[in-house]
Amino acid sequence: MADTARFIASRAPARTTGTEFDLVIGGGRGRSLGSCGSKAINRNHGFASLGWGVRTSARGRGPAVRLRSAR
Repeated sequence: MADTARFIASRAPARTTGTEFDLVIGGGRGRSLGSCGSKAINRNHGFASLGWGVRTSARGRGPAVRLRSAR
């Protein structure tokens, strides 16, 4: 859980400026399974990039059982 706390703390400057927002994908017993969020928020043009990442140890076990290509 310490790595999750470090990750969230590292995102504070982007959150403060409103350019990025990140969330933790939590599992049982306080485990972090990954993260998701918006990046490159452009308020002038009304768009942002969305993404997620799932820990290798959590893949195929619930948060992202089957990942699909954007193609």
